[in-house]
Amino acid sequence: LTAGDALGLEYALDWLAKPLQRLLAMLGQFRCRTALLFHGTPGAGKGFLMDFLRASYGRAFLRISQNQVDDAFSPKGLETSLMLVANEVCSTNGRGERGYQQLKMWTSDEYAPMRLMQTQAEEKRIHTNVIAFSNSRMPFRLDAGDRRISAWYQDRKLDPELVKALDAENRAGWATTAPAFLWHAVHERKVTRELIYAHDNIH
Repeated sequence: LTAGDALGLEYALDWLAKPLQRLLAMLGQFRCRTALLFHGTPGAGKGFLMDFLRASYGRAFLRISQNQVDDAFSPKGLETSLMLVANEVCSTNGRGERGYQQLKMWTSDEYAPMRLMQTQAEEKRIHTNVIAFSNSRMPFRLDAGDRRISAWYQDRKLDPELVKALDAENRAGWATTAPAFLWHAVHERKVTRELIYAHDNIH
């Protein structure tokens, strides 16, 4: 998913590990305040990562669509989520700028406006980290110098044999991979860096 960027892979693994380290140490949620964007050809592994995160975070996982990204108010469940995945983000019909601004807000702001049924909107504190996936070559255009979103474009599909193995693990609920990554995150991966990488292949 990081398109051969070895340093980017280490950064992404640190980014994924740090919040889990804090949670499992009973220290509360850690917000990276940066986001990851993986985009490119279907079959590169984006869906597998999303399903793995769903299995790892359980009810604290929130998946949203482009329509929810475009909404003027934040999606239901954002205030209780710890991992937000914006799936299939795109910039069609001029929607890219609004989606980009929403993702930035959810990534780094302390509060976000929530739509409550038949009441005025009110702001609620958010605790989530943000990952976006897209099959588009240019889901949106990043502001020059914006360090909040790191993006990688992958135009190669996963090897068919790897797909078979990942599909079997996915159907098993990531019963082997999720505990193994949690162990690695807590006991083997020491994250001391500032979680800013700012890789950008969208411009």
